Amino acid sequence: MRILILFLFLFSSLAFAGNNFSIKSYKQEFIKFLSEAHDLPFEDQKEIWQRIFDSQDAQVFIDTFGWEGTEQRNNSLAAAFPFYFTHQDIILAQFNDFEENIPPLLDKFSKLYPQVDLAQVEIIAMPSHKSFNGKMWSFKNGRKMVMLGMDFLAANKAAIEIIPGMIIEDDVQVLLSHELGHAIHLSLADYSYENPLTGTLLFPLWKEGLAQAISWQMNPDKAKGKILMDKVVAKYCQEEYLPSFAKAFLADLENPDIMQTYKQWFKISFKTTPQIPATRLGYCLGLEAVIELNKNYQLEEMMQWSLEESSEALSTYLKRLSE
Repeated sequence: MRILILFLFLFSSLAFAGNNFSIKSYKQEFIKFLSEAHDLPFEDQKEIWQRIFDSQDAQVFIDTFGWEGTEQRNNSLAAAFPFYFTHQDIILAQFNDFEENIPPLLDKFSKLYPQVDLAQVEIIAMPSHKSFNGKMWSFKNGRKMVMLGMDFLAANKAAIEIIPGMIIEDDVQVLLSHELGHAIHLSLADYSYENPLTGTLLFPLWKEGLAQAISWQMNPDKAKGKILMDKVVAKYCQEEYLPSFAKAFLADLENPDIMQTYKQWFKISFKTTPQIPATRLGYCLGLEAVIELNKNYQLEEMMQWSLEESSEALSTYLKRLSE
């Protein structure tokens, strides 16, 4: 099978405007895997993958995926490998898009938030086994990473359905802005995860709302639907629907099954209900709450609020909206 090789360069770090950014693209490794693993049995492909990727950085390629045992991991790899070979051209094109467009965005971030040392956050372009478009990960040892799944992003751009029923509207600059928004927020905030408020739905509502607001700040020319990154969520994120969503969210705050309610409001591909007609509507409510609060408070000020302050502000907003 033909392997597309465009602009073959690999960079690990770039410097802009006096600020250092830790940027890692796994494009070269991906090309190496395609070359060595083509037309081989799955077990041989898996061995090559482990040698090229897992052995280089197990935290990135194993720990952050959260597989529950070897069988689940093998199933994930077995589903991803054929996709990689079939769609290698568009995946490599997505790597190129990342390498071309991300450094200028980081320069913009450094100028807007000079007090945040973005060099402490690793920005990684990688194959994700079709499991995520982007996510921010923080380890107990202090390592922070923003990871972008080039295969997931490429599939969405090419209108290849990965998750049935989901119409995800990915834009790599918006996505990175969102994930870096999380990193900036957590750098400015002083949270203790022993605080019981981190175990309520208000915590992800606040985090996602701020991340999207920062993303919009960085991409002011983008429509709200692009910032939400989901056409279905954007369809329902309208003034006429918000009161009923606020009522449902407030009711779920009383539900002790936080994992169930979290999935309902913030996870992709979870069942809908008449009260919650789309998945991930927590992103809509979070963004709308921050937009409303931003009328009286600056984003940077809100990012430094305590959990008590943010929870009180969100509760007040939701109760007023639901009336």
